[in-house]
Amino acid sequence: MMTLASIASVKSALGGVPIPENEVLLQVPVKVTKPPLQPFNALFAPYAWVDTPGSLTGGREIYGFNKCYGSVPLPTTASLLSGIQPQFGLQTFGGNLNSPALGLTPLIDITQGPLINLFLAWTDLIKPLAIEFQALLNSWATGPNPTARQIFLKQFQSVDGIHACEQQITYADYNITLVPPLAIIPYSFNIAIQQVDTHPLLTELGIPAAQVVNGGFVLTEDFTLGVPKVLWP
Repeated sequence: MMTLASIASVKSALGGVPIPENEVLLQVPVKVTKPPLQPFNALFAPYAWVDTPGSLTGGREIYGFNKCYGSVPLPTTASLLSGIQPQFGLQTFGGNLNSPALGLTPLIDITQGPLINLFLAWTDLIKPLAIEFQALLNSWATGPNPTARQIFLKQFQSVDGIHACEQQITYADYNITLVPPLAIIPYSFNIAIQQVDTHPLLTELGIPAAQVVNGGFVLTEDFTLGVPKVLWP
């Protein structure tokens, strides 16, 4: 699942200074089983890009987000719903290792297409919603405000520049307040993903380089990322 977010204020249960950011987040739903904990649904983010240095360093060092710095210009909700067909996407620092220089590289390009038939496109719309709400079901039965759990692979590079000197699998809960309404975007989107050595999305995640997504949705929420906990070792 790919989420593009415009966050007015990044908040953590650990405190700190709230800062705004734009973000592109790729997430994979997982089922975690580790006794004596009860099995739970979660989301794992193999890649994330933000345009705020403070969020990048804090997310990587404290939680283990695999955050990279990128240029993330996002269209407004009004422009997406109006059908003016904006073009947007992601540029990040990197490239191919045999290139003479690494710099700001186009990675994901998104172009809004024509109006779609919502009845025929219901499967494309229901998949991301199902992933999102499956993660929320962990605690929805216990209270009105759901939580979603995020899994992280936290690691630091050793001094040799090759190996990892610290590795942990951690998790943290988002305490979420949903803000209605949920807006359906009744247009198709053409997504083109570049394969580069520094961000090998196509080979690592097994996704096609070009695809058409029929529709999308805009979800507004207020959330705080909780204190991280260690699952392994």
